[in-house]
Amino acid sequence: MSAASGHLPTSKHFRLEPVLDGVYAAIGIPGTGSGSNAGIIDLGGQTLVFDTFLTPQAGDDLRAAAERLTGRPVSYVINSHWHADHIHGNQAFAPDTPILATSRTRELIAEKGPGAVDEFKQVQAELQAQEEELAREEDEQKRAALALKIGESREIAACTHRLALRLPSQTFDTKVTLHGSRRAAELLTYGGGHTASDAFLLLRDEKLAFMGDLLFVQSHLWLGHGSPAEWLRILRQVAEIDLTTAVPGHGPVGTPADFPAAARYIETMQQLVGDAIASGASLEAAQATPVPAAYASWDWSEGFGYNIEFLYKSLSQSAD
Repeated sequence: MSAASGHLPTSKHFRLEPVLDGVYAAIGIPGTGSGSNAGIIDLGGQTLVFDTFLTPQAGDDLRAAAERLTGRPVSYVINSHWHADHIHGNQAFAPDTPILATSRTRELIAEKGPGAVDEFKQVQAELQAQEEELAREEDEQKRAALALKIGESREIAACTHRLALRLPSQTFDTKVTLHGSRRAAELLTYGGGHTASDAFLLLRDEKLAFMGDLLFVQSHLWLGHGSPAEWLRILRQVAEIDLTTAVPGHGPVGTPADFPAAARYIETMQQLVGDAIASGASLEAAQATPVPAAYASWDWSEGFGYNIEFLYKSLSQSAD
């Protein structure tokens, strides 16, 4: 962690972007162990951190940045949902720092978290195979994706000696409001869409929200642990809030226009896979479908194939 010429702390794991006075989006840098975006919010007298990245070392830098920017220890950490790339930095924060999540998210972390930690501990064994694959690969786009994957794997391997699951210590079911002398922040859930339970942070007076993985911007979404129908419902509900800025879980800082864009992606994927099933196409044939032009330049292109597999299996089962 160092200070840039503009006096913002810098990290190899993320780039800080001021979005309001005292509010910062921490935009994850691919291949560095961040895995997602996070946020730092100065409430006035209290400091919030929204999500904590994929690795403890990325969480270390996030905590240090929050302390440097606000001049105080972090008061609360928020986990938007159970996925590892949003919670494995929890342990970087002081043991007495409250970690907030929905009741269901805490249950999911307790249920699925140990398996995720075990998977991390196997990454070192996979690194050599990834590097050999990179050496063989000739397609430049695939090489670039592999290089980022290897960078992430190296960061994961470097943290396995200290990685330990840390559960949220406080929970809520619908809404909790945190007040400071400068602003109030609402922590809300409308249910689950990306996962079985997803929370977001709303600065209502300032028309800004940290959306977690309910929103991806210029990136393929990950549908595999959620409900597309519920996700669409939540996106419609969130779109009714008066916002000017929306910080996604992945991708650059967005606007309300990115909510219908995410919804269109889900609907397009459902239509594409539904048509494939109706025509009798196999899963392999469906996965060979070219990425629609509207999403050809979006990040995380491999997510397209994963989403087709998830939807193909779920839609096939519902048709039986």
